[in-house]
Amino acid sequence: TMESPIRTWRGSYYLISNKRWVPGRFCLLPGRLCFYANKDSTMLFSTRLADLCEIKKTTVSLVYSALALTQVGGVACHWLSGLEPSRDAVFNVLEHFWREELLGGGSQASASSTALGQHLVATATGSQRRLEEAAQALHHQGQQLDGIGQNLQKMNADLCIADRLLTQLEGPSFFSRWTKTSEDGSERKQVQKEASAGPGGGHQDAATGLIVRVPVMYSRGRGTEFHHGHLAVLCSALEVQDAAGRQVHIYRRSDVDEIEALSPYEVIVKQRFIGQPDVVFLLLSAKIANTIPVLEQQYREKFSAYPTYPWGPAPTHKRKTSGHKLIQTAGRWLGGLMGGDDEASEAEGKVQVQKGQTVSDAESAQLNQVLTGIKVLALESGAEVERQNELLEDTSSLVDRTTSRINAADRRIKKLL
Repeated sequence: TMESPIRTWRGSYYLISNKRWVPGRFCLLPGRLCFYANKDSTMLFSTRLADLCEIKKTTVSLVYSALALTQVGGVACHWLSGLEPSRDAVFNVLEHFWREELLGGGSQASASSTALGQHLVATATGSQRRLEEAAQALHHQGQQLDGIGQNLQKMNADLCIADRLLTQLEGPSFFSRWTKTSEDGSERKQVQKEASAGPGGGHQDAATGLIVRVPVMYSRGRGTEFHHGHLAVLCSALEVQDAAGRQVHIYRRSDVDEIEALSPYEVIVKQRFIGQPDVVFLLLSAKIANTIPVLEQQYREKFSAYPTYPWGPAPTHKRKTSGHKLIQTAGRWLGGLMGGDDEASEAEGKVQVQKGQTVSDAESAQLNQVLTGIKVLALESGAEVERQNELLEDTSSLVDRTTSRINAADRRIKKLL
């Protein structure tokens, strides 16, 4: 076949015409299921996921575990047994893709372009570029504030040494000198403790605003046993959750060493360690493609995308009304972004969605991706602004404390002179 399978399992298929079990490969492809015989790679059956009305776990001869796939209207029932690694593992993956209803029945994205779609995409892309420039400037400002905080910490450390020297000069005897030095030593430890916390030390946890959350099948390492759960992409972390929403594992942004998208349906997240096993999660989902633009935006240097597959980009299954809702949302957002309801703002190109105006599926997907990137940038910028506000408050108090210490040292030096 020219299509690359999402997952492949070894097993046996019951051929009704010959009344026998045929060993082969059971494949999950984008939108359909197939079984190929081992002997001559003949396709014994192929059905679309959308055509299935039931996927059931059952047994054969009351002993052997099996899967029964029933098509709509009872047209056909396909029996599979001897599945590796296990029947339950195969069932969990099939149930996920079948339930999401994303791989079957979706029409191909239209390649045609519309004037409205192009205008929306161009405006949103321009806004994204401006927001990226603002985020870079904000990041540079944060680095400067961090540098100011580090310099203030060094100044406090130097003032500790100056206090000790002044105490030695002021002390008339060896005993009193060491007594005061001991007292200054405890003060210095206190100052160093405060300096080690640094400006904003009490606010190290970044904002963890939820960006996107999708249902996934997760497995530790590259195992074959998958469990139902969710992947939550946060502003400062990645969280793997079980089916009940409980945390299974969380990757802080600094913990992630590599994110590899094996296909539009599989993603591997890795955290490497020296001398102990790496923390690796394999995530399989029909909706994992919705998170790939966000992951690529957040982890640019650590993200590697999948190659171009024969079926093209990850398919998106949308209801007919979803595109219209997306246009309305984008129109309201872009209208508010350009500002004003006066005639001048309308002349500058304010977008108003009129009845009957549509955009192609490809443009809707592209616009959705751009708006997702804007959302990521906005959340990250908001978290950085909050961090810098806290940093400014702590820096202000540290400057006041440093100034008072400098004035006190200056008065002591004048007395000695």
